Amino acid sequence: MAGIALTPGGLAALGLFGAPSVSPMKWVAVWQRFEQFHRNLGLTVPQQQDAQTKYAGVVGCLNRWYYGHASTTHNGFPIGSWGKNTMVRLTCVES
Repeated sequence: MAGIALTPGGLAALGLFGAPSVSPMKWVAVWQRFEQFHRNLGLTVPQQQDAQTKYAGVVGCLNRWYYGHASTTHNGFPIGSWGKNTMVRLTCVES
C-alpha cells in the first residue's frame, strides 16, 4: 500500500480499534454477583429429590406396562435440561 506506513502495534498503535479503557474497579464485584446469581438458579435439595422420585416412578410404571418388570432404572434416560444438566429453579410469582 503506497503512502501508508506500517508500524508495530497495528491499528491500536494508530489510535484505531484499541482496547477500551475500563477501570478494573468496575469489575470487582462481578464475580461475586455472578456466583450468587448461579446459586439462585440451582435446584434445592428437595426439588432434586422430588424430580428423582417422579423420574423413578415414571420409568417404573412404563417398565411394568411394557416390559413386565418394575425396575426404576432400566430403559430410562433423562432428556431435555435434565439430560444436559442445565435444569434451573423456577419460582412462582403471585400477583
